[in-house]
Amino acid sequence: MTYKSVHDPLYGFIDLSKLEIRVIDSPIFRRLHRIKQLAQADTVYPSACHTRFEHSLGVCHLAGRVAKRLGFNDEMTKIVRLAALLHDIGHGPFSHIFEPVLSGINDRPISHEEISQMIIRDDEEMSCILGELAPQVAGILNHKPVPGWTSQESMLASDVVSGPLDVDRMDYLRRDSYHLGVVYGNFDLDQLIHTMTTTKDTGERWVAVNIKGWGAVEQYRLNRYLMHAQVYQHHAIVIANRMCIDSMLCAVGGVIGPDELLVDSPNFLDNYMKLDDQSLSNSILSSEGVASDIMTRLRRRDLLKRVCEIYPGRDIPDPRARLKMAKMNHAAQQKVASEIAQTLHMDEHNIVVHTSHIPVHHNEDQILVIRDGVPRHLNESSPIISTHSPIDKFYIFGPDIKQVRDTVRDYVSSEFGIII
Repeated sequence: MTYKSVHDPLYGFIDLSKLEIRVIDSPIFRRLHRIKQLAQADTVYPSACHTRFEHSLGVCHLAGRVAKRLGFNDEMTKIVRLAALLHDIGHGPFSHIFEPVLSGINDRPISHEEISQMIIRDDEEMSCILGELAPQVAGILNHKPVPGWTSQESMLASDVVSGPLDVDRMDYLRRDSYHLGVVYGNFDLDQLIHTMTTTKDTGERWVAVNIKGWGAVEQYRLNRYLMHAQVYQHHAIVIANRMCIDSMLCAVGGVIGPDELLVDSPNFLDNYMKLDDQSLSNSILSSEGVASDIMTRLRRRDLLKRVCEIYPGRDIPDPRARLKMAKMNHAAQQKVASEIAQTLHMDEHNIVVHTSHIPVHHNEDQILVIRDGVPRHLNESSPIISTHSPIDKFYIFGPDIKQVRDTVRDYVSSEFGIII
């Protein structure tokens, strides 16, 4: 039952239940107002200031639409909408780019999904709001059996929120495009949802689309690829995010107290929930040292420059050299950056090595299209996607001065056998 309606620039009025309003009005959820969806993307797209808050409302709305289309009953729809509403509740400052900082402090990978589970399970206020629904919401988000549901119902509900064709991506592609003023992420949302159905494949029931949704699915898939290539992996956004990560890493032990962010500590959630984009960046700026220097440069948009950009598949003829570049993990990139900085007698934070891989298809490979009554994987018969290749890039960023350019050129020539 609708308790309140809020207006959204993409969907018009979004109807919300009394329980959903209680979740939204909680301090732990309203914190998402202070966490930008795209971290440092506003260094390139000035209007990229939308937040995880409005994205979460949009995902909740779309989850309700898809649940209705797939024939979920009222109780299932309520739980799916709550899971969609809370799917990003665990994000830290600057969204995804805080995860390397938290992982470094804890000496193991930590994702925002894990923190979301902790909030639903351990936060006293959220547990009070959700009550007996908390295990069901957590089950959907964790792709685990939902108490009281069949395995098929659990699987379908989880796929709606986070799967090959989920409402999370549907919202962020269109929302990011809207706020950035680009068209890459636009696709026929109404046609896509209207043609969604369920089907059995390998003995399990999955979300699928009928043949009338073929064009909308291909548009959705291709436009996600374009958003990554043209927006999310834009070189200036890449280096702005890397500089922000470096600043936060340098702040660990100072502004960022490592003991306070150990996930096993009893006060972890209380400490974590105090952090947002502004509180953390202002704390770093008010400190002294390298962390503050880097954050100050970010505030001034004084970014490191793209000294080198290589497309391995296009620019490196030797397959062994291409393989060598492809195998460079983060530690190897850090080692190269440090060596170049030492050669130049510069602080190591002035050189950044970065590789990016943009696949044509992610787990959208598993999208099922019903054709002639038979479920088929989209990638098996997509003439559009099959003609595209993944994009791999290799960057070296640094001060735009001749000494840096010459040193980088010598490194690339000796390591990969090409002249830039």
